[in-house]
Amino acid sequence: MDFKNICVIGLGLIGGSLAKAFSFNGYSVYGYDSSIDTINLARSDGFFRHLNDKFDSNISFCDLVFVCVNIEKTLEAFKALIPYLKNNCIVSDVASVKSHFFDEVSKIIPKDVNFISTHPMAGTQYSGYENSFKEIFFDRPFLIIENENAKHLVNEFSNFLKINLRVNIQLISINEHDSLVSLVSHLPMFVALSLSNTLRKYDQTFPYLNLVAGPGFKDTSRLALQDPNFTYSIFKFNKKEILKAIDSYIDTLSSLRDSFDKDIERFRSEIVVAKEFRGRF
Repeated sequence: MDFKNICVIGLGLIGGSLAKAFSFNGYSVYGYDSSIDTINLARSDGFFRHLNDKFDSNISFCDLVFVCVNIEKTLEAFKALIPYLKNNCIVSDVASVKSHFFDEVSKIIPKDVNFISTHPMAGTQYSGYENSFKEIFFDRPFLIIENENAKHLVNEFSNFLKINLRVNIQLISINEHDSLVSLVSHLPMFVALSLSNTLRKYDQTFPYLNLVAGPGFKDTSRLALQDPNFTYSIFKFNKKEILKAIDSYIDTLSSLRDSFDKDIERFRSEIVVAKEFRGRF
């Protein structure tokens, strides 16, 4: 599969990192972002063959297009993008929630364009192009959503991503995606938020909390440092599945508290089981 020209729409943390990785590997990268400041910052880096804050005809030169905009703007971006897409190109997205746009995009994508949705399980607590870096994907899971209409290209596309991003590909169905990521990605965000807000209750009692907190708190609450708009969008668009995950988590907390209070040996066994399970990751 030969992708000479690659388009990245939305040059935030993930979009910027994709662009840098592809450029580093010798591909011509075309970048688009609605922020003039981001465009100017990207221009100073020298990774791009072309940059613009609006869609233009240069998109039609691209063999692969990645849509990396905010979750709530994904469908809108696809609709605006369609007139510019090259025949037989692959168009993808990196959205961390799929259910609100996947079916609609599948319907409106032209028959001579191949839609393969993806979700790189990579990131940091920081956002923006200025924090993007090509190594962000190294040895991270990279989800590809199974799509019958582009089934013939999935293996080649997977190999392309493995080689250029050094990722671990995992194929999953669209029906699994939002439920799966609510557990492994979105629930940890909720836990980080709840942990941070729990300690905030004691900020007046112990005003030096921030001076004594070690890596235990900092590591487990890291996701509370994410861009609030990004976190809010995820919770807004995946509310149903995240609520299920939260309810399951509350049940686990209740059970652990009960064991801790009434049966310390049973609680000890829960510690052992948790360590063994976590060791698989």
